[in-house]
Amino acid sequence: MKFKLKTNNNEKLNEAYQLAVKYVDEINKKDVIGIAFLGAIVRGYYDNDSDIDITIFRKKYRQKITSDTFDYHGYQLHIFDVDYKNELAIKWEMGKRWAYSTSQVYWEKSNLITSLIENNTSISESEKKWLLMSGITLSEWYINRLTDLWIRRGDIENAHYQFSEGLTHFFNALFALNNELVPDYKWRIFCSKQLETLPPNYSEDISNIQIVHSITVEEIERRKKVFFNMWNSILPKIEDKLGMKYEEFKDKV
Repeated sequence: MKFKLKTNNNEKLNEAYQLAVKYVDEINKKDVIGIAFLGAIVRGYYDNDSDIDITIFRKKYRQKITSDTFDYHGYQLHIFDVDYKNELAIKWEMGKRWAYSTSQVYWEKSNLITSLIENNTSISESEKKWLLMSGITLSEWYINRLTDLWIRRGDIENAHYQFSEGLTHFFNALFALNNELVPDYKWRIFCSKQLETLPPNYSEDISNIQIVHSITVEEIERRKKVFFNMWNSILPKIEDKLGMKYEEFKDKV
């Protein structure tokens, strides 16, 4: 699924894309395996807070990824310079996988970068199963049991903080339920609103959970009530997808 952020300036988007093309067409490709565009220019939006993200995959050994940001004809270019063989060998973390799942391979040799990206951005059935099991289980643990624990210990601030970690796990389950990679944190709530399978009144409820009117036990209980309306609405769908009841898998996490 390609998550959409509507652009208010197609002219700026097109100009940014053409500048990306201009930049990579001009570089020396002697040791380059391939070039990919990421971010705004391939997701279909561009605004004053965007930059032009480009990854250059090289065959020349580089011990670590280097990146550079600079002005290019009035636009900010963000260049990632990476070693192709190293990218083949390492395990890509989830946020990186999600970013490249919406990338565009602009230039490459022998389909190498297309294959690299496809192999790293697919989500296996076993991975989805774990995200579903751990996501729904750990979200309950943090937002129900750990909030109660910190209330008993007398730290209401820390009790409220458990919601942040609990929601992280809930999003893992929600995206896995929709057969999607989990986006980077800065995109997570925005993209979640575009998923096909969601709890009823999702946009309103996810907003209400994050609002903290006061650091009190009563406010924790209000937030928990909203959260568990969502949690209970997707649990049957997760159980159906896993072919197991919650009581059967929760202790496996």
